[in-house]
Amino acid sequence: MPLESTASTTTLREESSSYAIAVDLGTTQIRVSLWDTNRQERIAIHTILNPQAKYGNDVLSRLTYAIESSEQALEISNLVRHAIGEALKNIASAAGAKLKSIVRMLIVGNTAMLSLLAGKNFQMLLDPKNNGVRVAADKALILRVKVPSHQLLDSDA
Repeated sequence: MPLESTASTTTLREESSSYAIAVDLGTTQIRVSLWDTNRQERIAIHTILNPQAKYGNDVLSRLTYAIESSEQALEISNLVRHAIGEALKNIASAAGAKLKSIVRMLIVGNTAMLSLLAGKNFQMLLDPKNNGVRVAADKALILRVKVPSHQLLDSDA
């Protein structure tokens, strides 16, 4: 999907600018927003399809795929990490922002999507002993996902 700029122009930003990224990790789409933290405004939006859909259109199919092996779990996690990284590069480039100027990033999504991204606790979502998803949801919500930039970006842009 095309990049949408919410600014009247997409000119090069000042060197002193700092940016934040907000990612909505959905089952169908990933929406990335670039925010200018100095002006406190959103300057660009980029929406892409979630590439994990090739393992199923629903979260249960994706969880089932991930639980089959640690390699498959890593594969499905890396798919979305790479997609977010590419979206970051695209949105920053289109807005004239340097990736090193991004000082904060927030990723939101449902428990299954965040667990698959982190590669943690997704097994608990399919375990009937957990009385639904309460235990898994509690653990997923307290995850502090630290993803090194090299896992999102192929290069130091």
